[in-house]
Amino acid sequence: MRGILYGVGVGPGDPELMTLKAVRLIKENDIIAVPGAEVRETVAYKIAVQAVPELADKELLPIYMPMTHDKAELELNHEKGAKALEAALDTGKNVVFLTLGDPTIYSTFSYVQKRVEADGYETRLVSGITSFCATAARLNIPLTEWNQPLHVQPAVHRLDSELDQPGTYVLMKSGRKMNQVKEILERSGREVRMVENCGMPDEHIYNSVEEIPDDAGYYSLIIAKEQNAGNEKSDTRVNCCDKSSRKMEVATEQNTEEKRNDSIKWRADQMTEERKVDAQMTEVEKTEYELDDLVEGTEKELLLVSFGTSYLDTLEKTLGEIYRYMEEQFPDYVVEDAFTSQMIIDRLRKRDGIFVSYVDDAVKYAAQHNVHNLVLQPTHLMAGLEYQDLLDAVESYRHLLENVTIGKPVLSAEEDFDWMIRILTDELNGYCDGKTAICLMGHGSEAKANEVYDMLQERFCQKGYTDYLVGTVEAKPALADLVHRVEQGSYERVVLVPLMMVAGDHANNDMAGEEDDSWKSTFEAMGKEVVILMRGLGELKGIQELIADHARAAMKEIDL
Repeated sequence: MRGILYGVGVGPGDPELMTLKAVRLIKENDIIAVPGAEVRETVAYKIAVQAVPELADKELLPIYMPMTHDKAELELNHEKGAKALEAALDTGKNVVFLTLGDPTIYSTFSYVQKRVEADGYETRLVSGITSFCATAARLNIPLTEWNQPLHVQPAVHRLDSELDQPGTYVLMKSGRKMNQVKEILERSGREVRMVENCGMPDEHIYNSVEEIPDDAGYYSLIIAKEQNAGNEKSDTRVNCCDKSSRKMEVATEQNTEEKRNDSIKWRADQMTEERKVDAQMTEVEKTEYELDDLVEGTEKELLLVSFGTSYLDTLEKTLGEIYRYMEEQFPDYVVEDAFTSQMIIDRLRKRDGIFVSYVDDAVKYAAQHNVHNLVLQPTHLMAGLEYQDLLDAVESYRHLLENVTIGKPVLSAEEDFDWMIRILTDELNGYCDGKTAICLMGHGSEAKANEVYDMLQERFCQKGYTDYLVGTVEAKPALADLVHRVEQGSYERVVLVPLMMVAGDHANNDMAGEEDDSWKSTFEAMGKEVVILMRGLGELKGIQELIADHARAAMKEIDL
């Protein structure tokens, strides 16, 4: 006679949340299966043994479940696990398979359950408290109210999904791709809270998207609720760079149904070509979109495209100054601006009431409103991934545009490098004493264009500026490369300068932050005197001139 295979949920982490039935089955049965190669090190075992100390003396059956996307490897191990369970069941004994949370919700147990049942064995499921129910209780909030729907999905596998449906979203298994998950959450406009390792000794609670770390653990569960229906929106709308264009006025009389989705979907590819720009907001918001300065059939428009920043002081001193300089240089153009970072756009909107267009929307608007001659000029340092977003936006609507051209990024030709070096060395000449290393911090990119940093470094050396060291935050050359060069040069002092258009998050935290791994802290730990120059490239008149020069070259391409 064969035994019965029980799939038993042990809850999310707190042993006191285990059900009486789970405790009884563990006590009554001799063979306990656990998903993991080292049974006593698994989370499920550590939870259960606290509630049932007798578990430590049971026969423990490891069922290896690798975390991999290799389907062949998964199939092989699931089949091995099923056969191991069947061998135990053939002894006539029941087997209790421990699984985190509830065995019906994204459980590893289901993979072996199907195989065991197909081979003629009996299985039974024993419900446990789900991680999202425990998380909501830990946060002391309801998951849903009245007629609100609940959406539960594994965030790691649904990074292409916008949280645009009414109700509450639960995002499970978010940790490995948290930086991408946070971008989606920022766009959603929802109230976001997260619990990491709910009910476990190392539990952490985060009460906003901004608080959530990029390196959050695997057992991180996010609850994203709609904004409270009673929340009032600001009546005051201020544009980036104090412009009067692209003002957005939100209707003040909105009922509860209209407020069910506070997410503004800016991306043009999510909208049909036939929809008017007034309908670019979500239908339930009934928000009217006005671009006051653009008149139907504008002759010339210069669209200034930047990555963007949520630091208001540097926004005004850099992108704001570039914008005003462009207005001075090109008085016969309507100058507009757009960002390539949707996350920054949404943050400015929600936090400050500042509205800047996403590049796709700005180009689409120009196409739909018969702008005859459109010039896009990026402030991007190089032709990286963000510059590609700009190119893609133009290609999407090129067939609707009469004349359109795109200016080159800041560092595009040999003369651009020489121009940049002249500007920087003029600004930083007072620090060149042979004992000071001037470290320039760029962003870095996965794109081939990242080579501009090496090219700039080589050009510095060719011109005899060997104390200028170029590094990046997210690519090569890295901080470690600069540390090595500083050590070799026997420098006494290090000057840190952002090699970015704006002195934003990377400059304030990765470069000048107090954390142990910041550039500032790293060089101070080496015993070096550190000087911080918190100034974005956009503040420098010479850089503004370089950007304007690229715009002039682009205009000539269509004979404007």
